[in-house]
Amino acid sequence: MITVAEAKNIIDNNKISSRIENITVENSLERILAENIFSPLSSPLFTNSAMDGFAVKWSDVEDFGLNSIELRVCGESRAGSQFKGTLNSGEAIKISTGAMLPSSADTIIPVEDTETESNKVIVKYAKAKNQHVRFKGEEFETGKLLLEKGSKIDPPKLALLVSMGIENVKVFSKIRVAIITTGTELIKLGKKKEESQIYDSNTIMLKSAVKLSGGITDYCLSAKDNLEETVEAILEIRDKVDIILFSGGVSVGPHDHVKDAADKAGFKKLFWKVHQKPGKPLFMAIRGNTLLFGLPGNPVSALMCYTFYVHPVIIGFENNAGLLKTMNVRSKDPVNNEVPRDHFMRVKLIDEKKYFELLEKQGSNMLTSMSEADGFILLRENESLEKDKKYKVYLFPWSY
Repeated sequence: MITVAEAKNIIDNNKISSRIENITVENSLERILAENIFSPLSSPLFTNSAMDGFAVKWSDVEDFGLNSIELRVCGESRAGSQFKGTLNSGEAIKISTGAMLPSSADTIIPVEDTETESNKVIVKYAKAKNQHVRFKGEEFETGKLLLEKGSKIDPPKLALLVSMGIENVKVFSKIRVAIITTGTELIKLGKKKEESQIYDSNTIMLKSAVKLSGGITDYCLSAKDNLEETVEAILEIRDKVDIILFSGGVSVGPHDHVKDAADKAGFKKLFWKVHQKPGKPLFMAIRGNTLLFGLPGNPVSALMCYTFYVHPVIIGFENNAGLLKTMNVRSKDPVNNEVPRDHFMRVKLIDEKKYFELLEKQGSNMLTSMSEADGFILLRENESLEKDKKYKVYLFPWSY
């Protein structure tokens, strides 16, 4: 039996090689950039007006005092349709927000600071030269690093890419995951249930978890509790995915066949059994660039092992930063680890997340210990936590 730290180290030393694909910007939302993005253009693209009003020469309006200044309107600059003439002294150009400012103008007078009469504008107030002018490149110049490799594309980043005319980006491919659930007693939702049967909740639980981690699950299989069927399930998908997730079949019972099936399907065992609760029988194997994780069948054990060990692999596959988010939070009460193993204990954040409290029911078959929790603490063997002191809380990926 290995330690939690040893298990994490083995996983870190057997990372999956990432793949990169070129996709359209329109389809890149929530994808992870596999390249640095440098701006091919400046922003703003050209000097333009920040207000609806009139473009003028500052020299024509800088001396206004108690008397208003009257200028002749000689044209108009609209967004998408620029004024192509020359602004002379004593003249003004009607201008819209975002419209190009002619090089012969240097100041914008907002429409609310003017009055108009026929083809004339009366300037009632002018504060300073260059007022309400957006200069070309004042946000950034051509060649600036806009987005770093590893960034997740969100709506504002998407808009930034489009504003620069960038049509395609390189992103990390999503990790491909297959889920194989073992257990003759399992039935699908909607089927008539016999007294000795239970509904298969682990498949939908793990599939949803994979999606939240950023992976994709195209294969969800089930295998009865026999070796041949378990081997066949692995052979069916081993060359199509990056990770195979087994649920159940990894303990020491006569109907637990995942370890032997993995071996017969060409996988090399990396470890089996971790000094932890829940999830002691966690199993891991590798074949080429495909990882196989054998998670316990109990739903809490399966999801805890997935969260702590598999989720970081999927996140790290895309951006090399596969870490669970953590918070330093005060313990509401003393907490003791009374089992002779490292213990993942589910907690709830309270009092505006200033404190955490231990959930009362911690059984590996009790899904409420997950559904009611915000995260978990990891207590080493025989470790105790003091009341009111801060400790690291690992947050579940679905709680933030």
